[in-house]
Amino acid sequence: MAWKCGAIRVQIASILKGSVIDFTGDFFAQDLGSKYSFQSYKFIFNKYVSLSDNQVLAYNLYWCGTGGSPPFYGNCIYGANNELRGYTAGRYLDRYMFATQLEYRLVLPWKFGLVGFGGVGAVAPGSDLFFRANHLLPAGGTGIRYMLSKKYHVNLRTDFAWGKDNFTWGVGVGEAF
Repeated sequence: MAWKCGAIRVQIASILKGSVIDFTGDFFAQDLGSKYSFQSYKFIFNKYVSLSDNQVLAYNLYWCGTGGSPPFYGNCIYGANNELRGYTAGRYLDRYMFATQLEYRLVLPWKFGLVGFGGVGAVAPGSDLFFRANHLLPAGGTGIRYMLSKKYHVNLRTDFAWGKDNFTWGVGVGEAF
């Protein structure tokens, strides 16, 4: 099936105690039937630390890079996958992107919970431009959780977040990361 769409995907994932590491490389080529010739790479690292029975500190690092000649939607799209909630997906996109965030999770009585989160990231046409002050995109926010399944610890979540230019409000099942 990958041959019909003109792409090959390579994914390496590892789950260690309290950590998740995931690396994905997508390769698109006209020789494989794609309209475009480009590569897309993504690296995700998540770390979870239990502070007590009802408190967790969660950390997320996301990096994306593209090579070749991608269409605009093949670039790294800031805010598309819960990297720094507070940004509308597609407002910032470019060849390279990073985002890092920290989230505090507190379980309350009666299946409820609260979270607070914050972080910073950037998009840039070259990886050497990431740490320039005008490229940094900070974000922060808070959310409410309702536990749908105690056995699998699945939450219904609602988050209110703000970024550099605007704010977002989202609802989902499961944690952002």
